[in-house]
Amino acid sequence: MHPENATDCTPARSTRFCVPTQPDARAAMMPRSRPARTGARVRTGIIILSGALLAAGCSAFPLTVDAPREVPYICAYGPELIASFEDDRVELAFNGARARLQATEVAYGERYASPGGDVAFWTRGDAAMLEMAGVFWSCRALPPRR
Repeated sequence: MHPENATDCTPARSTRFCVPTQPDARAAMMPRSRPARTGARVRTGIIILSGALLAAGCSAFPLTVDAPREVPYICAYGPELIASFEDDRVELAFNGARARLQATEVAYGERYASPGGDVAFWTRGDAAMLEMAGVFWSCRALPPRR
């Protein structure tokens, strides 16, 4: 390296760029140090590794659940029932009887009704309402058993 191409890369100067200085034999013989970029490389590695682990973890679980979700309810002055939710259907089991209901359109929450319209079941959060033959019962989901 020629002395006229010497640079100064001391910490007192810019840590990112080396600035030209007057020719100096010692500076011409010293190699220029590159700025440390290990922090950026580590962050990039962590991001890539996190993405790979997330993708691998998500692929281990199926996107659909085959088994219906069963929720027990208790209704005021009415039957205790178990609702088995699956896709756009629910099956209610109460007092030894069963009713299969289909989802219908509502503004909020969920509503299920029998084809004849004699049984309807509304849910929103843990609250529910059961209607059978024009009689309404207010219901609450029971907490999961441990």
